[in-house]
Order: sequence, then C-alpha cells, then structure tokens
Amino acid sequence: MKRMHRLLAPTLLASLLMVACGGKDPAELVASAKGFAEKGDHKAAIIELKTAIQEAPDLAEARFLLGESLLASGDVAGAALELRKALDLRHDENDVVPPLARALYLQGDFQRLLEQFGTTVLSQPLAEADLKVTLARANGGLGRREPARRAIDAALKAMPEYGPAKIFEARLQADTGDVDGALAALDKQLERTPQDAEGWQIKGDLMMYGKRDLDGALAAYRQAIAVRPTHVVSHAGALTVLLAKADADGAKAQLEGLQKILPKHPQTLFFAASVALLNGELDKAKEIGDQLLRVAADNARILQLVGAIEFERKSWIQAETHLAKAVQLNPNLDMARRMLAGTYLQRSEPSKALSTLQPLTEKPNVSAAIYNLKAQAHLQAGELAEAEKAFAAATKINPDDVRNRTALALSRVMRGDDNAGLGELRSLAASADTTVADLPLIATLVRKKDFKGAMAAIDALERKQPDKPIAANLRARLLIQQGDKAGAEKAFRRALEIQPTFFPAAASLVQLAFLDKRLDEAQKILDDFLKVAPTNTQALITSAALKVRTGAARDEVLGIFTRAIQQAPTEPMPRLALINYQLNTQDVKGALSTAQQAVAALPDNPGLLDALGRAQAASGDTNQALASFGKLAQMVPTSVAPHLRVADVQWAAKNQEAAIQALRRALGVDADNLQAQRSLVDAYLASDKTADAVAVARQVRKQRPQQDVGYLLEGGIAASQRQWPQAIAIYRDGLKSAPDSSELATRLHVALAADKQDAEAARHAADWQRRHPDDAAFRFFLGDLALARKDLTAAEGHYRDVLRIQPENALALNNVAWLMASTKKPGAVAMAEKAVALLPDRPVIMDTLALALASEGQKDKAVDIMRQAVRLEEKNPSLRFNLAKLLIDAGDKSAAKTELETLAKLGDKFPRQGEVTALLKTL
Repeated sequence: MKRMHRLLAPTLLASLLMVACGGKDPAELVASAKGFAEKGDHKAAIIELKTAIQEAPDLAEARFLLGESLLASGDVAGAALELRKALDLRHDENDVVPPLARALYLQGDFQRLLEQFGTTVLSQPLAEADLKVTLARANGGLGRREPARRAIDAALKAMPEYGPAKIFEARLQADTGDVDGALAALDKQLERTPQDAEGWQIKGDLMMYGKRDLDGALAAYRQAIAVRPTHVVSHAGALTVLLAKADADGAKAQLEGLQKILPKHPQTLFFAASVALLNGELDKAKEIGDQLLRVAADNARILQLVGAIEFERKSWIQAETHLAKAVQLNPNLDMARRMLAGTYLQRSEPSKALSTLQPLTEKPNVSAAIYNLKAQAHLQAGELAEAEKAFAAATKINPDDVRNRTALALSRVMRGDDNAGLGELRSLAASADTTVADLPLIATLVRKKDFKGAMAAIDALERKQPDKPIAANLRARLLIQQGDKAGAEKAFRRALEIQPTFFPAAASLVQLAFLDKRLDEAQKILDDFLKVAPTNTQALITSAALKVRTGAARDEVLGIFTRAIQQAPTEPMPRLALINYQLNTQDVKGALSTAQQAVAALPDNPGLLDALGRAQAASGDTNQALASFGKLAQMVPTSVAPHLRVADVQWAAKNQEAAIQALRRALGVDADNLQAQRSLVDAYLASDKTADAVAVARQVRKQRPQQDVGYLLEGGIAASQRQWPQAIAIYRDGLKSAPDSSELATRLHVALAADKQDAEAARHAADWQRRHPDDAAFRFFLGDLALARKDLTAAEGHYRDVLRIQPENALALNNVAWLMASTKKPGAVAMAEKAVALLPDRPVIMDTLALALASEGQKDKAVDIMRQAVRLEEKNPSLRFNLAKLLIDAGDKSAAKTELETLAKLGDKFPRQGEVTALLKTL
C-alpha cells in the first residue's frame, strides 16, 4: 500500500478521517458558524465552532472564528486563549493579531500587549491600522502620550482616513487641553461616520471628563449603544455617569440592559459589583468582585473596585492588598491612592498614609478631602502643627460648605473668631460618634497652647476609640511639649500595648532613649518591635539609621537596608533610604547601582527616578542625569521639581544659559513657583543679567502684592550691586505693603548700616522692637549682629529675649548654650541638651552640646557626641577639627592625630590648615 502524500495538510487529514469515521464535517460547521456570526448570533456560532474544534482540534480557522465570537460575546479571557491558539497554528496574523490585541486591551493587560505586539507590523493596511489604534489605547491607558501619538500616526499612515484612528487622534488633542477643538474634530468625523460607536463613546468621554457635562456625556454614550448595543465601553461610560450622579435606579436599569446583552462580560461584572457597592450590598459586591479577580487579577481598575469593597467591609488587610497592587500597576489611580491612604489610617500607619498621599498633594487643585486625610495622618503621627496646617488648608479650599460643620468651625477659628469656632468644634466632638471634629479640635487647641483643653479633648477621643493607639500617642506628644518625658514614655508604651505594630510610638521611644544616651535600650525597642512586625520597613530603616549614629560597621548597615528591600520589594521607601545613605557617605558608585536597580524594579516611581538622576549627577555623568530628569519631567508634567534638578545639574556643569532655560521651563509649569523664581534671580545675577533679575523680582511683587518676598528679591538685587539708597527705598516700600515683615525689617537695618546710617539703623531697631514686642526673629538677628561684633554679653541678652518669646526656640537655646560654655558659665549642658532634644540629628547643635560637656569636665561624653555629629555630616571639616581638639583635651592623641591627618589631606579645601599643622606638631 502506498503511503499518503507527505504534503497532505494535517487539518485536511483530520477532516477526512472524521468524515470517514462518520463524524460531522468541520468545514461545514465552520461555514455554518460564519453564517450565524454574520447575523450577530454569536452564541450559535460558538456552539458550531466548539463542535468543529472537538472534531478537529488543530483547525486554525475554527480557533480564530471562535476567538472572534467569544470576544464579541464578552468572554475576553476565552477569546484571548483561542486567538493565541489560532496564532500558534499559523493562521494569518493579519486576521488574528488585531482581535487578540483588543482582547488583551480589554483585559487591562496593557504592558503585556505592548511587549508582545508593540513592534509588530502587519502587511494588510486595515489590520495594521486596527492594531496600531489598540496599541495607542494601551499607551494612553498607561499615561504614555508620545508612544500613543506615534501609534496613531502609524495607523493613519497605513490608512489615512481610518475612522477609529481619526477619533483617537481627537482624544489625543483633548489630552493637550484643547477639549473644544477635539470635540469639533470629533463631530466632523461623526458626520462622515455616524455609525461609529467608538466615536460616540469618545465624545461621551470628552463631555464627561473634559467639559464636566454629565447629561451630554450620557446622551453620547447612549447614542453609541443605539449604534452598537454590544459596545461595552459605552455601557461602561453610561454606568459611570449614573454612578457619579448616585442615580441608583438609573444605574440598575442600565446594568440590566447590559446584562441581557453581555451577561458574563467582565465590564458587566465590574458594574454589577459597583452598583451593589452603591446600594450597600457588600456581600453581593464581594462575590462579584472575587469573580472579576479570577478573570483579571492584574487589572488596576478591578483591584481598585475590589479594594473599595473590602474598605467598606472594614477588611483592612484585604483592602490594603488590593489597593496597593492597583496603585503599583497604575500610579495615577487617584481614588485607589486615597482609599489606600485611608486604609493605612484605619490601621494606624500614618507614615505610609503620608507617603501614599504625597503624589496627590503635588498635583494642582488639591481637594479638601486630600488635605483632611493628610491632617489625620499627621495627627496619628503626633505631628500636631502639620496637622493643623493641613486642616486649615482643607478649610481654605472649602470654607463655606454647610454640609461640613467641622470645616466651617475651623474656618471661624482661622478668621479669629475663637469662641464661636472652638465652641462649635467642642460641640461637634461631644455629640458626634465619629472623630471628624476631635482631630481638628485637638490640633487647634495645641496650636493655641491650650494644653489643658487639648488634653481633655484627647481624653474624649480615647473614650471614643479605646482600642486605637491614636489618643495615647497624641497624649505623649503633648507631654513632651510640656517637658514631661517620663509621662510621655508611659503614654507611648500604652500606645504600643493597644497596638504593638504602631510604629510612631516605637519610633518616639527610640528617639527619647537615644537622646538620653540609652543606646542599648533604643536598639532593644526596635528589636522588640521587629519581632512583632518583622516586615515593617520603617522600623528597619530606623534601625539602620540608629546603627549609623552609633558607629556600626558599614556592612551591618547595608545588611539592614537590604533586608528592608527584600521584605518589601515594591515599596520605594527602603530603596530611597539606601540611596540617600550611600550618597551621604560618598559611596557614589553604590548609590548609582542601587538607584539603577530600583528604577528597573519600580520604573513608574518618580522618587526613585529622581534619586537615579541625583546619583548620576554625583558621579559626574551629566548627560545621564539630564536624561533621567527629562524622563521625570514627562512622568510628572505638572511638577517643577525635575526642571529645578536640571537647572542644578546644568549650573554645576557651568552651563549657565541651559540652567536659566530649565528654570524658565519650571515657571512655564508653575508661573508662581517661588523656588524657581528665586533661583532664576540668582542665575541672572550670576550671569550679569541684572535687568532680567529685576524683571523677575517685580513679577513676584505683582503676583504677591501683600507679601514681602518680591521686595526682598528686588532689594537684594540692589544690595548685591551695593546700591544701598535704592535698597533702602525698596525695603521701606515693602514695609508699607507688609508692615509686619521681620525679614524686611532686618534687611532694612543691614542696608542702613551698610550705608553708614548707624544712628538711623539704631533708631529703626528700637522702633521696631517697640512696635513688635513679640518678634523673635528680629531679636535673633540683633543677637547675631552682636556676636559678629564679639559683644558676647549683648548677644546673650538678645538670644535670651528670643527665649522669653519662644521658650522652645532650639537655635536660640543652642546659641545661649554656646555662649555660656565659651565663658564657662554653669548650666550650658542643660541648655544644649534641650536644644538637641528639640532638633535631634543636627550636627551643629550636637557640636555645641559637646563643647558644653567639655566645659563642665565631661570629656568622654563630649567626644562621643562629637563623633556622632561627624558621622552625621562627614563632609564638614569644621566638625572634624572640633572633634580633634576634644580628643586632645581628653588625652586621646592617637585618635586626634588620625582626625588631623584627614584634615591635612584636604589642603586648601579647609582654610584652617595653619591650626591643623600647629596641633599636629604638639602630638
């Protein structure tokens, strides 16, 4: 018997065998399925195609058609599976790739779609245009405007009048801010192709998100549905509008219509869960949400929805899991970010809440709700002043919202109506079951230094929340302000008893122990905390910082950072902490390597990209640093920070004009950004462009007519040119607009003295102090002036005046301590210790404490403190010089010699080489 011809196709062979065995002819089944599909009866087509595949599993055309019908019926996952099989069986990619790309897009798998088909070029124009539009949508979904534009250009190159491409082009036009122009282009296209459901859907999007016209958007979405009843995205748009309007009945009716057409479609399930959530049917919403996760576990919007469901169910761990993943997949999901921050607050993790909220606070038009969340996070952390500022910002945005009595009460306090405002806050706190009013009440009372009232409000909060650590933590913070360290420690420990994983309390205990030189106890507190919360990255980072301050080996410090990164590979904080540590310790090569790995792991994190740019700049790689900051500017287009970084890099590279251009770009993003304006003034002055500098200063004056900053800038320009009469006139004009500006008063005094008008300067100083008896800043300036003249008695008197006004002014305490130590007066140590407690980890203040300890004979302690100061600021040679002198005084000549030899190697970089040489000769 002859063998069958080798060229007989496997699918044909299978068909022949099936017919010979009496089975159904797959070819006939495929033909039948095509007929059903053409009539829109995809259910019948699917039955026929599945039968054909059962008879002939390798029939590529059947797989392809089944994928198309499944996609049309809403089974996106099944469609993707069948289309991949068709592609594997070498069905024409012009047929298969466009619907497969759409299936991946509908699954939300944008990155996978772009990785697999981003560089694919199809031979048939229609297929190529179809694919490129889908790629454009995927790039748009990831916020990548330029790649989306390139994909649309490619689509229009393949088919210049391709309607979907024209319509998406209008959408890109809207992204530039030209919504009206985009709508005009869209209407023109819809006149030519009125049956284009995609066009109506995009018009609905523009009406909703660009014009805030919900009714117009709903009409457009419903027109799209009329054109194509199975257009899922338009159903989604209509439901989104109805949900935004909280129209539960309308949403339910719209959902029922969608369920009749596409009962199993992921979008249908998505909105079924959303409607259930709106109606408070949390169990039903969760059940549907779990179904969605089984279909698309990596879809950011689904994760956001499921996270919201878990949030409402008060399942905080599950909510955090889903919301954190949603934010990781799509950092621009503001709602997920807000809920994640709220989840962290519910779990008493304020630092994580603040980190999560930060990108939202950097955007323009920050909402009152964001500031309220920020305020609550600061309160949980015990940062009362920051909390009060955030509450005030929220109230300023929405002061007259009668639905928010708390905000209204706080606004009254801000306007000076303390009795009415505080009375209302107390009333709300006493009557409400929630803590909405308690937190701003506490913050306001602390700001007003009503510590007794604040403590009573904290007690009331504790009665409402006996199972939360917030009240105990706030009580501890308040006790610290009152100088009761023992009581504060007890309250912090109580907070940890309530919630052993509450890190703010543990961190505060560590700080108190460290300041009291109980270093072993500080480390034990951290170690005990890590036993109950081993994955807490903040604790690990703090542990590393403590190791640095206590002189631990570098490898030990790096090991802790590495552990933190391994424990939470998707969190940027430990990676940023390690990069900053490496940069601070001059390990530029290590910092660069860490930053590169961090950006590779978390490419969408702006903070890490910024750190990479800083590391590249530190390594001298100007071009790479500029490239990184350029990418950062694209990632956060509303932020001036990347442009300021570019300006710094260009300035360091002596590219002054490029630096100026970068600062101008920063002002193009935010015309009122004061940091950019100040830097631009400095850049113009350094480039001898005085007129340009003056123009910027006058623009600042125009933007802020009642503030001192514009006058300070313009007066500073005149002073830099030693044009003292002109500077004096500008400062006097400024005091007319800002009559209580201490800085203007100070600059005027300096200008008068420089112009040899000593009597007028003295008269001005006396008059200012008389009219501003509580101006501590001006008195501090007078202290500095006396110190510069070596009038130590007068300097100490002025600094003590500052302390009379501000008893906790750390810098004044430091200066008085230094003067007392220098003149061997008793009490310098206590004064310096208080300054260090208020501003820990400040090497200059630690330097004063070391001097005070040495002056009272505590030489070993003085050396220990000075070593800590040097470790914190290794690049400061003055600190090292002071350490060397203390070591000599303590009798440790060998260690002193090592420090002095290190200084000698600096050469001209340390101007006190004569003293270094003299001291070395004594050893």
